[in-house]
Amino acid sequence: MLKYLTLIAALGAGAAQAACPVQSSRDWSAELLPADTGYTLVLRGTVDLPTPGYRLTWAEGPMDRALPPGWRLILTATPPEAPAAQVITPTRVEARFET
Repeated sequence: MLKYLTLIAALGAGAAQAACPVQSSRDWSAELLPADTGYTLVLRGTVDLPTPGYRLTWAEGPMDRALPPGWRLILTATPPEAPAAQVITPTRVEARFET
């Protein structure tokens, strides 16, 4: 059973590889729910972004073979295309993964 999660934040593919835009994060929770063919991992939290309008997407990263094994989930933040106010914006995030 999965016991540990590692969250990796990265910039979107179209953005310059500068510093991660996530200023801070908090209130993370993980829930493993029974599903038809296994389990569904539900991951929730809040990230602080430097401006409103970011598009957030999740991707599955590699699993490692450490003891206990870990599964990396990648949160990609793509900045808005239009100008936006420079104000720290708390943004709730949620992801669901079939395991």
